[in-house]
Amino acid sequence: MAFFCHSPYLGGGENHLLRHAQLMLKYGIKPIWCLPDYFSSIEEKNTEIARKLGFDIAYLPIRVMTEPENFELNKESVSILSAWLQTQNISLVHSVTLMPELSAAAKILDIPLVSSLYAVNLREGHGDWNSFSDVVHSDSVLYSNIWSRIFDVPSKCIRSWIPQEYFEIGQEKLDGTLRFSKEKNKKL
Repeated sequence: MAFFCHSPYLGGGENHLLRHAQLMLKYGIKPIWCLPDYFSSIEEKNTEIARKLGFDIAYLPIRVMTEPENFELNKESVSILSAWLQTQNISLVHSVTLMPELSAAAKILDIPLVSSLYAVNLREGHGDWNSFSDVVHSDSVLYSNIWSRIFDVPSKCIRSWIPQEYFEIGQEKLDGTLRFSKEKNKKL
C-alpha cells in the first residue's frame, strides 16, 4: 500500500494520512510513504516519523493541486508513476490532496485510489474530474459530500485521530484536578 502525501510537513492532512499508514502496520502491511520529488532534500517531521516507523520513502514526480481545475496530464509523470506502482506491487493507493498524474496511473493499472480531501471552493462535478478517485474521505461532512458530488464517488467523513492524553486532560479539567507539569507537557 502506498500513501502519497503532498508535503513533508506535519499539518492536518499529513497527520491524518500518517495515522492511516500507522494503522496498516497493525495488519502486517508495511506502507510506502511517497512525496513529491522536489521535497527529496527536505527532512521534516512527517518524513522523520515515517522513517522511525520503518516505512520505505519514495520521492516521485507528483503534481499537487488543491482545487479541481483544467489541466493537461504530464504523460511522462504518469508513465513513471505507473511503472513505480507496478514495480512495487501496489494494490491500494491513498493520497492527500489532488494528484492528477497519480490518479491517471492508478486508473491505468486498475488500482483503487482513496483520496483524503478537505476544503474546496467548487461545489459541483467537473467533467475531467469525474473519475479521479474511487472513494473520498474528509474530516468534514460538508466537504466529504461536496467531493462526493464533484467526483461522483462514495465519500466518508472520518475525524482526525486525537491522542488519549487530550481526553484525559479534558476529564481532569472537568473533575477540577487539572495540573500541568513538564512531564505532561512533553506527552502533548
